[in-house]
Amino acid sequence: MNIDELELSTSSRPTRRGSERPRRRPPRLGRWVAAIGILAALGLAAWFAAPPLSRPEPEPPAVATWPLEVSSDPTGVEILVDGSTRGTTPTTVQLEGPEGRTASIYLVRDGEIVAEREVEVGPGLPERWVPRLQRPPVEFRVVSRPAGATVYLGDQHLPGVTPLTVALDPDARHRLRIELADFHEESLTFRLADLRDSQREQRELFFPLREVVLPATLVVHAPFPVRLTTGGQTWNVEGRQAISLKPGRREVVLRSASVVYEERLTLDLAPNETRDLRLPGVVTVRVMAQPSRCRLSVDGREIDWLPADVALPLGSHQLTFVWDQLGAQRTVEVEVTPETERFVVSATGGGAGG
Repeated sequence: MNIDELELSTSSRPTRRGSERPRRRPPRLGRWVAAIGILAALGLAAWFAAPPLSRPEPEPPAVATWPLEVSSDPTGVEILVDGSTRGTTPTTVQLEGPEGRTASIYLVRDGEIVAEREVEVGPGLPERWVPRLQRPPVEFRVVSRPAGATVYLGDQHLPGVTPLTVALDPDARHRLRIELADFHEESLTFRLADLRDSQREQRELFFPLREVVLPATLVVHAPFPVRLTTGGQTWNVEGRQAISLKPGRREVVLRSASVVYEERLTLDLAPNETRDLRLPGVVTVRVMAQPSRCRLSVDGREIDWLPADVALPLGSHQLTFVWDQLGAQRTVEVEVTPETERFVVSATGGGAGG
């Protein structure tokens, strides 16, 4: 029997008149219970079928960075920070925290580390890092005239002969020495910055070599003091003296203050030649005149008033006698020998020597 049948059977019973009261209809509890059960089952199914709830990940705290300006001299080298590339110099790199950590910075050129530094990340980080780098070597061509010379860089003998190529440190001081047999050694001490613009642009160093010419030797034998002058140089000679001279044609002038002697010679001297130059001997001659009040010149050089003792080299001489009071003059040629002792000349003619 269901609920509806119960209600029908109950309502069909007789009732008393005057005492009938309306009956309250009982609630329909079964439907509500069933509905609630269905909803509960659906809720449980949905609970188990839904993915598990996940809590949102907390956002990581912001990482502090500190800037560091990195440059170099010269510029254009690669920057590595803790192994990662950060561009080329000059640039500003950002160094990440945490504060107090050590960051390693490297400058790399042609695959080689040329500078490195470790810095502590944080407020005490320097603003700039500008290391001075060793610049790459620069190649120069060394040329000589004539070619085939040996080249030394400092004390190092370079392989090969001129013309050859040498690698030079642009910041260092260098000394190049060039040697070739029978030529004078040439050398140059320099920095690349000291060179002429044309040398740096052409990257060439040229050495004209001077041929070694062996000097000639002039051996002077002077029995009296004499001054020898040639090529703008002067030597005071007495006795035997060897003088080294450049080969070739030379004009030589010999003069003496104590002896009436002056001579001009033209000498052709060969390299490595030794030439003897012997000056004549000298004697002292008594020179007199009649009348005695007379002036004397020997070979154009005025000597003194006569009578006088005159030192004369051996050989021919020209004596000029001048009598001012008489208005007379006389010139004679004489030959001086080791035996000559005196000359006497008269204003009226005649004269004797012996």
